[in-house]
Amino acid sequence: VFVCSAGNLSGKNGSVILPGTAVHLGTSPTEFDHCDLIKLCRDASNNLYEFIVKNDGVAQLAGGIRLLSQNKAFNSDLLGQKVAYIGPGTGLGGAFAEIGFDAHLDFYTDGHIFDIELKNRRGEKVMAEDVYSGTGFYKRYQVSTKSLNKSPHLFNKFKSAIEELGYYHAQLCLLIYKGSFNKLSPYPWSESDYSQVKGTTRFVIGGSIGVSGDLSDTILSTAAQFIKKQGLEFKFYKIPDPIKAALIGAYHFL
Repeated sequence: VFVCSAGNLSGKNGSVILPGTAVHLGTSPTEFDHCDLIKLCRDASNNLYEFIVKNDGVAQLAGGIRLLSQNKAFNSDLLGQKVAYIGPGTGLGGAFAEIGFDAHLDFYTDGHIFDIELKNRRGEKVMAEDVYSGTGFYKRYQVSTKSLNKSPHLFNKFKSAIEELGYYHAQLCLLIYKGSFNKLSPYPWSESDYSQVKGTTRFVIGGSIGVSGDLSDTILSTAAQFIKKQGLEFKFYKIPDPIKAALIGAYHFL
């Protein structure tokens, strides 16, 4: 049985959630700290099944690539390329891989981008997930991102805040491309990790914020304009069906 979950996973079987990396899973931010997902699932099933555990961002990227690859233009554009997954939803998912010319996916780094240090419009340091996620947006404005797509009035009222999300998206892409950024968590990357993501110009977008309606379109167009002003041009690919992508991603690892 395949299980995909939020969290930076470690341990012998790669199934133990490191503290502070799955704060949205439970009723408290620390509920799943040190949780061994394989043991949890085995206990719940009376040891009737074997389990494979992967981070949900990795599964989304694997499945998203399979869905997007149905487009021939996508294939010619991405085969042999480094790709990054950015998935703003309740939290902020991430993953990295290189797509071989045979479409094989080679994943690298722990994939986590939620703890990347960004700057807000006042130049203050902020953690990416705190400002570029549904939870972060609601904490600041007491408005859900889902409601923005449903209400033109709310969308227009918070247009500036939505464009700020695009600014954060652009920052993430630029920092990944440069292969140099600070991590605001106890889980730093190695020099090899930074080297592997450096030069990435293709970004697969998922998450409820990243793919839904006018909200997504505004974020990505704002990000693209900001990046273009830096003399660069990155390509964004929205996963057409994130739920289906997660299922396909599970099949990929099974």
